[in-house]
Amino acid sequence: EPADQGRCSCSVCVKQGDVEYFCRISQRAAQYIRSKWPSKTLMVNMCGYLRLKTIQSRTSRHVVVDELPHLVELGRHLDCLIDPGHGGTYVPDHL
Repeated sequence: EPADQGRCSCSVCVKQGDVEYFCRISQRAAQYIRSKWPSKTLMVNMCGYLRLKTIQSRTSRHVVVDELPHLVELGRHLDCLIDPGHGGTYVPDHL
């Protein structure tokens, strides 16, 4: 859950949205771990990655279509990418 640690706001990183940024750093971490310990099981929890959206007076997180390629690319470097949902899935079932 890298998103619970905040993010870089330098002139390069600030141009990326949260999903792109956290997918990129998680992918780099996965590549490093795989290079040192190839048999380790790697998982990323999307908590904190996704945009906040208010739906019927409650706040939830969701993924939008233009963010999906970042999640798909990250998934190529992992064994498990989880979507905890907390009241519904973040990534709609039909995608």
